[in-house]
Amino acid sequence: MKYRVQILSIFLLIFTLIFPGCSSQQQQKDVPVSDISTALQQQLSWVDTLRKLDDPVIENFYGFDTSKIDSLEVYVSDSGSTAEEIAIVLLSDSSGKADVEAAMESRVEKLKKQFENYMPEEMYKLENAVITSHGDYVLLVICDEFEDAGTVFDNCFA
Repeated sequence: MKYRVQILSIFLLIFTLIFPGCSSQQQQKDVPVSDISTALQQQLSWVDTLRKLDDPVIENFYGFDTSKIDSLEVYVSDSGSTAEEIAIVLLSDSSGKADVEAAMESRVEKLKKQFENYMPEEMYKLENAVITSHGDYVLLVICDEFEDAGTVFDNCFA
C-alpha cells in the first residue's frame, strides 16, 4: 500500500509538471513582418536587389483575401532577371492560413511558367521554394539558400 501511494504521488508530480507544458498553447511572439523581411534579406545571400511591392501590386501578384490579413510584405527581384522573392503574411484570422499557402503555391507555379524558357537556371530556386509557417505567420522565400531560409524565419521567433 505504501508503494502504491509513493508511485501515485510520483506519477501525479510528473503529470502536473509535464502535462501543462504539453497541453497549453505557447504564446506566439509578435514580430513585425518588417523585422522578418530584414532578417531574411541580411542573413541570406541574394543575387539581385529586392524591392518592396505596394499593396495594390501584391493583390495582383497573389490575390490574397486581405480581410484575414493583419500585415504583409512582399519583395521581388528589382531587375526581373531572377526569381528571388520574399512574401511574409501575418494573419488576423488563422482560418485563412490554407488560402494564403495556396496563393503562395500558385505564385510559385506562375513563376515557373515564366522562367522555364526565359531564365531556366532560375528553376532550381523555384523548385526549392520555401513555404512555411509559424503560428499566424506564413512565409514564401525563393532564393539560392533555401536550406537556411526556414531557420532564419524560425530564429525570428526565438
